[in-house]
Amino acid sequence: MALELIVTHNNESCDIGEFCVGSVKLCYYKSGEPSSLEFSVARDLSEKFFGFYEGDSVGLIADGTKMFYGYIFTKSRTKEQIITVKAYDQLRYLKNKDTYIYYGQTASSLLRLIIDDYRLEAGEIEESGYVLPERIESNQSLFDIILTAVSLTKKAAGKEFILYDDYGRLCFKNKENMELPLLAKEEMDGLIDFTYVTSIDSGTYNRVKLFLSREESSCFSAEDSETIDEWGILQYTEVLTRENLLSGAASAEMAQSILAEKNRRTQSLVIEDVGDTTVRAGSRIWVCLSGEGEIAKTAYVERTVHTFENGLHRMKLNIDLEG
Repeated sequence: MALELIVTHNNESCDIGEFCVGSVKLCYYKSGEPSSLEFSVARDLSEKFFGFYEGDSVGLIADGTKMFYGYIFTKSRTKEQIITVKAYDQLRYLKNKDTYIYYGQTASSLLRLIIDDYRLEAGEIEESGYVLPERIESNQSLFDIILTAVSLTKKAAGKEFILYDDYGRLCFKNKENMELPLLAKEEMDGLIDFTYVTSIDSGTYNRVKLFLSREESSCFSAEDSETIDEWGILQYTEVLTRENLLSGAASAEMAQSILAEKNRRTQSLVIEDVGDTTVRAGSRIWVCLSGEGEIAKTAYVERTVHTFENGLHRMKLNIDLEG
């Protein structure tokens, strides 16, 4: 595999891929985290070495596919002159906190506003359509502000949008438009390993109690006797907010809705496969695993770790089977 690692300092660029030692690791996340790139290079003190510093840009290109463009945030150096670097894409700047008071905005237009305010680069931004209610976001991270808008849009319009950086340009797409012709199948030669876990240990509840206040014992409740007999009582409790009460959302139907969502076994799937440069977090792929708990469905990639070492490319995919 041909790997280019292009660092730019003071408008001068250099491919430092030949100096890399160990693995190059690229991590993509579906939401709430920037993509990160980690690599190490060996500095030869007897020869001129291209210097680079915090804030310099770095691009990763694998077999001609532009996979990452971001900025160096951390450097460390050992006695043996091994320099280890960690870089993030533009999404790192969405960790900044700010206050936004907005009305008449969609998630897409709000994102464009934030991009302009923070001098970021925009790519393809699909229109989300749904006009958000008037909202005050006080001293919140830009990530949280955007993800709240995405969550409100999903709840009202049934559409979920994925925010990601495409080689230096922020993109915002309906996740239904991120399907790849990729098959993860147990019998395929490329599939190295997988771990499929089902559990009732976290996030599973078969009794719900919504208390009206911290001082009162009165509540709305719902439960499923069948799974209580099977698993025992797994109880979810919540003290309702003033906003819930005023909006009329607090009701027995709300308790039933929460029960319907959480009264199930959770599933997690991690796949190790031969690397594919087109796969990122948010991609939709076809998963086909046989045996107990057979899986045959399209599912979304929650997290992707690409590893490049000794000319080989592998990837580890955390699959969201419930999304």
